Amino acid sequence: MQHKDDLEVVKKLIAALAPGRHTMKEIYGDLWEGVRRKRACGWWFKRAVDAGRLPRLRWVRKRSNKSNEYEVLPR
Repeated sequence: MQHKDDLEVVKKLIAALAPGRHTMKEIYGDLWEGVRRKRACGWWFKRAVDAGRLPRLRWVRKRSNKSNEYEVLPR
């Protein structure tokens, strides 16, 4: 996912989540299996978060398994 349409899909996924900490796999849910280039998607996703294009989401840390952890903020 790296296009403007993808950004809208991710925004809808985030809007459906309760506040808390999640990995991309948890945020994407069942859609995660359809992501072919997971590492590239992760790179794009973190850049979108850092640039403020995904409201209600902030990067927290890199977990020991190398996945990024994000916090879904309250509305």
